[in-house]
Amino acid sequence: MLTGPALDNLAAAVARACRSGLDPDALRAAVLPRLRKVVPVDALWWAAADPATLLFTRAYREELPEESGPYFVENEFLHDDVNKWTDLARDASGVRTLMQATDGRPARSDRYRDIFAPLGLQDELRAVLRIRGVCWGYICLHREAAQAEFSAEEVRFVRRLAPHIAEELWRRLGYRESVAGAPLPEADQALAAEQTVSLPVQVNGKTRFTMQVPAGAGREQIEQLLTAHPDFALHTAGLEIQRVVIVPGRIASVVAR
Repeated sequence: MLTGPALDNLAAAVARACRSGLDPDALRAAVLPRLRKVVPVDALWWAAADPATLLFTRAYREELPEESGPYFVENEFLHDDVNKWTDLARDASGVRTLMQATDGRPARSDRYRDIFAPLGLQDELRAVLRIRGVCWGYICLHREAAQAEFSAEEVRFVRRLAPHIAEELWRRLGYRESVAGAPLPEADQALAAEQTVSLPVQVNGKTRFTMQVPAGAGREQIEQLLTAHPDFALHTAGLEIQRVVIVPGRIASVVAR
């Protein structure tokens, strides 16, 4: 791993890229090659996040099967597991590896047993892209079983970069001032009284549309509304529905082939 001035120069280059007004795809293309110089990986996942719900959007993956997307949604919101985004976003560190979370026994994780082990992957480094306690995205890095675990130095480097990337994701929403100086959001009590909520719908791992559902609707009612929605037919035309994962109040994810 790089150390000293070489490491500092690389971190500074990432910080400059994050202040260059790049669109999300260009930002990712500028950051990932530099990150990989310090933290070699065999697979990765990167996504923006809705800070209110912590749902991931605009997901990008390398060497991970596209059909794994709905599984990760189900694992995150419906199953008990270690090192989940919803937990890490509230953790002071914001960065943790699978080996750390399982005390060196990755098979304790459903995610490892169901997805990573069959793909030959072992350690996972998850980082929330957070600034002032608000999460704007996620990065997940993976290494094959034959490679070394992520080191404490690599964890610190990723943590060092995370606020810079979070700042640029904030700016891409149209804000001009630094998030560090922006006022914290205030709760809108009127929203709590709404009778319907917006539910994002993913098809094969990509968000395709949103739909309005009654607040408090259960999975069965949501699935009925989903399959009757005109955009559902539009985005699944000619495909066979293989799986529908619904997390009430958060997301619906469809696998179709």
